[in-house]
Amino acid sequence: MKYSLFLLSALTLLLASCGSSGEESSVKEQQKTELLAQLSEKEGALKTLEDEIETIEAELIAIDPSYKAFERNARLVTTVSAEKGLFEHFVQARGNVASNTNVTLTAEAGGTVTSVKVKEGQFVRKGATLVQIDAAILRSSIAEIRENLKLADTLFAKQKRLWEQGVGTEVQYLQAQSQVESLKARLESTQAQLSLSTVTAPFSGRVDAVLVNSGQQAAP
Repeated sequence: MKYSLFLLSALTLLLASCGSSGEESSVKEQQKTELLAQLSEKEGALKTLEDEIETIEAELIAIDPSYKAFERNARLVTTVSAEKGLFEHFVQARGNVASNTNVTLTAEAGGTVTSVKVKEGQFVRKGATLVQIDAAILRSSIAEIRENLKLADTLFAKQKRLWEQGVGTEVQYLQAQSQVESLKARLESTQAQLSLSTVTAPFSGRVDAVLVNSGQQAAP
């Protein structure tokens, strides 16, 4: 009797198991049917969109024939071959940079600024001209002094020959010599002033700020 009950119980379990498998298969079949219906619907919508796109493109080509060439050359995806190389990444950050040498340049001679040769941030070499101050008067003075010196040299040479020949006085000789020396000193001084009309870089570096413009009056 116990044996029969055992068989009955086993059969019941087997039947129950088979019933559960059938229900699961039915659910999957229903899901498959629904998914196929959704797929068919989406494919239909896609076909409609493709037809609309073709219509719009045809209208575009009719309006602008060059669009066809653009469409032909267009690429949705571009590929490149990977190569080994140096990877550089730059980061922008704000901060203060202290220079090793910092100097403020001012004019050593007064006058009108005729030109500013540099701008902020520009790198300059030592000796480069930064600012030029009007020096027309000084150049005119130098030209005049040179002419006077040329005449004084001639007179002094003549006076020296006369003095060596015993003609003339010592005072005349010394006056001619003094005139030459005085003009030479004046020429040297004026040339030194002329050099001050040009502001140059004392060393190589970068211009931090320019606080002068052409036409302004520079003062030493």
